[in-house]
Amino acid sequence: MMRFHGFVGFCIQTETAPDVWKPVPSEKEYSGEVLQKTNRSVEVTTSTNDNIVINSRISIVADPYINQHFPSIKYVKWNNNYWEVTSVDQTNYPRIILNLGEVYNGPTVEPEQSTP
Repeated sequence: MMRFHGFVGFCIQTETAPDVWKPVPSEKEYSGEVLQKTNRSVEVTTSTNDNIVINSRISIVADPYINQHFPSIKYVKWNNNYWEVTSVDQTNYPRIILNLGEVYNGPTVEPEQSTP
């Protein structure tokens, strides 16, 4: 089985001013296993560029932080790319399975802000 080592990205809604909420990205480093590595496929859309989808699954061991913030998981940085997390499976606790999909284009953490 292939090993995984990379960052999981969270976007937590934070109040930046009274009644003003903004998604603040943060990252945490995790290791685990790649359960399913599917080759890239192209999702045909009506837009100018088609979307690349990988449909891979990554299993990591849960810690208290990810247990508390799993609804805020947005992306995984893997192989120098950001991939959108389409769903989180917690049925095999203490392992959490992250299902990946398209390339993630939302807010990310600047490299010097990553927390190990």
